[in-house]
Amino acid sequence: MKILFILLIAVIFSSCESINLLSGNKKEKVFPKNILLNDTFIESSTYQLIDGLAKDKYGNVIVTGQVDGTLKSGFVTGAKDVFINKMAQDGSLIWSVILNDNYPQINDSSSNETARSVYIDNASNSIYVAGATDGNFVENALGADIYVAKLNFSGDLIWLKHFGEDTQDDQRTVLSNPSLDWSGDELVAYMKLSDAGRLYISFQTTSSMFDINTTFGTKDIGIVELDISSGNIIKGFQLGQDESIPFSANTDGIESNTSNNFDFDGTKMVIPFSTSGDLAQTSAGGYDGAYIVLDSDLNLELIKQMGTADYNSWAIASGYSDGDLSGSEVFRNVTVTAPGEYLIYGKTGAGSNVAEPSSGSLDILFAKFVSNNLVELKQYGQLTLPLADGSEQPRDCTRASGVIYCALHTQADIFNSGGSGLYRPAIIKVDFDGNLLDGYRVTDSDSLSLGYSISDAMLVNEKSFIVDDGSILFSGKTYPVYTSTYIFKIDEF
Repeated sequence: MKILFILLIAVIFSSCESINLLSGNKKEKVFPKNILLNDTFIESSTYQLIDGLAKDKYGNVIVTGQVDGTLKSGFVTGAKDVFINKMAQDGSLIWSVILNDNYPQINDSSSNETARSVYIDNASNSIYVAGATDGNFVENALGADIYVAKLNFSGDLIWLKHFGEDTQDDQRTVLSNPSLDWSGDELVAYMKLSDAGRLYISFQTTSSMFDINTTFGTKDIGIVELDISSGNIIKGFQLGQDESIPFSANTDGIESNTSNNFDFDGTKMVIPFSTSGDLAQTSAGGYDGAYIVLDSDLNLELIKQMGTADYNSWAIASGYSDGDLSGSEVFRNVTVTAPGEYLIYGKTGAGSNVAEPSSGSLDILFAKFVSNNLVELKQYGQLTLPLADGSEQPRDCTRASGVIYCALHTQADIFNSGGSGLYRPAIIKVDFDGNLLDGYRVTDSDSLSLGYSISDAMLVNEKSFIVDDGSILFSGKTYPVYTSTYIFKIDEF
């Protein structure tokens, strides 16, 4: 359903301060806009969530997510429906699309859909949205299935694909493998076009989609390449039993990447994830950070795991003798900073002294790899962030102006003091080695000025982070009831 209406948003102004970590001087960061979906789009809801932000070449912002409720147009959703909104630079709503049964391709309006990733191809004026569905959305469902939609800049639906029963049968024929079984659950992680114009979607699966998931474990990571003109599958990859055997003698772990991105190193693809097994070396305990490298044909070239051997080598080289990897280390986001150089953003486990004494239950972690060797490890613990005595939850990173900005939410007053101890959004700026340059956290007084209660925890969403034209946009939600979502815009610092 396409709803054409324009509404002005409510704009709330607030002046906020943070500490410049290098000089100790105070710098003002201004929130010029706090955009609420209830102001522009939703009349009432029992559930709403922003799943993705992207910006087109004209400065318009595409906002995707899911809603269960009544829209200002009067439309009532059938369940949790996906929305795709286009907003102008002044915050007005240009158009909104609801993926519901008003489209002839959609069979089941009672199914629940998510919109886990959005990507804009400015060269072709195209918008791609990917997520999951739990019903007979387009094809007969085989659990939680992947779907992908392509729209133009006017909001017209070009194609919609659901990887259900029919697609499974097609792939059994194409791959000459009748034992493939897609009846598990798939969760979309990330979507991106390569420089060669290839569309890739990474995912987590409990199925045997492109490789056997039996003795390998309950969850595998995978990636699929799609034809951008039709949405049909060109090829797929799954880190399953057969693919991993040349690299590992122990393939019984769980691999997770539902919150992760991937990046391109020339024609190669680097995909970060976390593993509970001895995938490439002996695990250091809990979950280990890991990544794989694929060539342009989705052939596996490397599995890299930050396990006992790699960590011990780094500890000897760095002189850090108090290290502890017994907790879980999670890799979330990778940035290819130069050919063969990868900076990965993640978190440490509870109380793990990975690179310095831990300051709370979860700490920010940066790992830098050069030619697939671990050369830098940064933990934002007691030394780097002495006020970080709570839990830091990393979200996304993006490269801009020769630095990297990363979003997170934290319970600790990492750049100020005297807060309520509830989660608040924060932004950090780091160099290509993971060194902290500057940072900002929304305070309790900021929350009040923006119209929120001090008792409202505020979380930052995944894959909803843009740095462009001197501004930083990120989205989030209140917790624990997802009935209020926001988009914040601050000046780049």
